[in-house]
Amino acid sequence: MNSEIDKKYRRLISEVDNLTHPRILINICSHGNEVLGLEVVNKLKNIQVVNGSIAFHTANELAVKQNRRFIDSDLNRSFPGSISGNHEQQIASEMMKYIPYFDYVIDIHSTVSDTKDCLIIEDNSSEIQKLLSVCKNAKTVLHMTATKGTSIFRATRLPERIIPAIVFEYGDNDSNTIEKTYSDILNVLSLLGVIESINSVVKNHKLQQFECYATYPKLETDIPNPKIKNCEMVHKGDIIGYSKDGTLILSDSDFYPILFGEINYTTIFGFKANKLE
Repeated sequence: MNSEIDKKYRRLISEVDNLTHPRILINICSHGNEVLGLEVVNKLKNIQVVNGSIAFHTANELAVKQNRRFIDSDLNRSFPGSISGNHEQQIASEMMKYIPYFDYVIDIHSTVSDTKDCLIIEDNSSEIQKLLSVCKNAKTVLHMTATKGTSIFRATRLPERIIPAIVFEYGDNDSNTIEKTYSDILNVLSLLGVIESINSVVKNHKLQQFECYATYPKLETDIPNPKIKNCEMVHKGDIIGYSKDGTLILSDSDFYPILFGEINYTTIFGFKANKLE
């Protein structure tokens, strides 16, 4: 175990006893080049908490310092981790111990794909649905089953309960995305009674919902077809990309593409999804 990682989580876990319930964990920078979370947290640190506690957690600090997505492996594919593994696997292993101390988890990401204003969940409990209902800037909900067991959601699955967790992925690291993410997190905190009630919250607006059931693999040299539109049906035989030598890559089935065009994905085009009614 890296001594700095070990020291960090010993300190964080020792501080949990001072937090009152409900305890909200806001996790940022699982990917070091997604600095949106840093800006959102800077704004959230100025809010007044009237009940419970908020903890801010920067997951992959070394990757942030180096402006890299990760050091050895994608942290959000490294759970449950290993104390003797690589950099991200060690972080994941410690997060598996840390996250269970909390009552809710909010995870902030960014994306350069045209899948904007989306919330990602793994469980669909009534508690989760309540949280989604006040996120007025969201347009899409992704039920992420393709990465089950390897993402941060793994740390929320305890033997006795599942910690409600949602991921915000509203866009790139720009000011508009920062404001929309910040605004909806305030709505969630208001719903949970952590901050004063926000009367302007719009509830139960209609959201597109997709089940992301598989990844669509590619070679690092493959080029996505820029005409593919996320959340619009791709049919079997449609062109989804081009190989290095220009050979057409044709879709193997009918599906809805999700997060296609994310330049940080080197081994997948994105996710294959079904649309939920």
